[in-house]
Amino acid sequence: MVLLKTGLARGGLIGHFGYSVLMLGRRDPQGYYVIIADKRAVRLLRGNVEVEELGGDLVVIRVKSRSKALRIYRRLRSLGILVEKP
Repeated sequence: MVLLKTGLARGGLIGHFGYSVLMLGRRDPQGYYVIIADKRAVRLLRGNVEVEELGGDLVVIRVKSRSKALRIYRRLRSLGILVEKP
């Protein structure tokens, strides 16, 4: 039942929406997608993105747009500066 809602049903195929939810997780209560990354990610960001420092070498990136959040997520993951959520 839960698999149908996330788009993982029917032979293991993942729908567009299900894929983004698995990568990004759900939105926070204010409606932002939250991405945790190394501080080096800040120089790669532009546009309508909120950045908060966590301390040490980590920052929290908050984005309203799902497509923009996915692009940021994929770029940071490919550069190896994304902190994966548990």
